[in-house]
Amino acid sequence: MKIKLNLIPGYRKKEINKQNIFLRIMRWNSEFLMIYIIFILILFSMGYILKLNLETNEIELNPNNIAKFSEFKKYDDNIKHVNIKSEEIKKIQEGQFYWTKLFVKLEEVIPEGITITNISTKDLNVLLVGNANSRDNLLNFKEKVSADDCFSTVELPLSYLVPKENLDFQIALALKENCLK
Repeated sequence: MKIKLNLIPGYRKKEINKQNIFLRIMRWNSEFLMIYIIFILILFSMGYILKLNLETNEIELNPNNIAKFSEFKKYDDNIKHVNIKSEEIKKIQEGQFYWTKLFVKLEEVIPEGITITNISTKDLNVLLVGNANSRDNLLNFKEKVSADDCFSTVELPLSYLVPKENLDFQIALALKENCLK
């Protein structure tokens, strides 16, 4: 067992107690002072930021800058106008038929002995006028055109099949829209 002896006189204990209380109060005061200083710094920094914002707003309202802004607005309006025009062009191009694809398809299916002399179109209907050296070549041509997926209907009147050789003919074709795009 330990025995503790307190040899400090009573008046000295009171002084030590007062000194501890004084040190606590001083520590609290210094903490409050630090909080106060931080608060003041925050207020000054907010004031500085507001001052900068005010200065930039004054710069924006400067007559020289108003002229620049009107120039920027003019460019912005021009850009919007160009965008509208390019959208219109894009819509036109999406609806555009590429008739060269028809010629490529016809080149694939026209056999030897068939000569196309005239091609007429209206919407997606095509009228081919030509000459065939034999009836078999003309029938072969009609079968190849009918077998192709790009043509929905093929009309060859029977009156063009009467002669055996040197046939002048007209074939009406209806195209599918996806073959021309």
